[in-house]
Amino acid sequence: MLAKRLGHEIRISADCERLSADIDKHVRQHVGVTTLKRMTGFVGGVSNPRMSTLDIIAMYLGSPSYHALLDSINPDRTGKSDTSDPTAIKTKELLKGQTVTAVWHDGQITLRHLGRGKLTVVQSDSRKIIPGDTIETDTIRISYPLYIRSHIRENIILPTPLPLGHLSGILSIKLID
Repeated sequence: MLAKRLGHEIRISADCERLSADIDKHVRQHVGVTTLKRMTGFVGGVSNPRMSTLDIIAMYLGSPSYHALLDSINPDRTGKSDTSDPTAIKTKELLKGQTVTAVWHDGQITLRHLGRGKLTVVQSDSRKIIPGDTIETDTIRISYPLYIRSHIRENIILPTPLPLGHLSGILSIKLID
C-alpha cells in the first residue's frame, strides 16, 4: 500500500527517505526515516511503532486513523458486542452499564460503559490510568493496543493519545453484561 501511494517500490533503505518526505508533503506531519526503516525491516530495533506514527501513516494512505484503515482492509476484524468473548468491541455499540475487561502482557483493565462511547475505569493495573478515570476509545481489539483518545480524571483533562498494551497489543477481551 505504501509503495502504491508513493508511486515507487520500497526496495532499499534509501527509499524510506523518499517515503518520509512524501508523508511530510501530503500529511504535513513527520515520520522519521529511521522509524520507516525499522517498520520496513531495513534496520533492527523496536518493531512496534507508536500509535501516533501508525495514525500518520494511515492518514497518508487516505484513512482517518490506523484502526479505520484496519477496518477498511478487513471489515470482518470488527467483533460484535453481543458475544462474551469477541475479537473486537466498538464501544459505541455497548449498552450503558456493560463491562469490558481487556488483558495485555503486563496488565489488565476493566471498564464500564457510561453511554455514548464513554467508559469509566473500574479496575486497572496501569499507573497511567486509575479507577474512577473516564476515558473514550473507539474500539478495543485483540492484537492491537488500547488506544485512549480522551482521558479525564477528577474533571481534569489529561494528555492523550494514550496507548495501553502497546508492546504486544490486547491479548484477550471479555464482555460482561
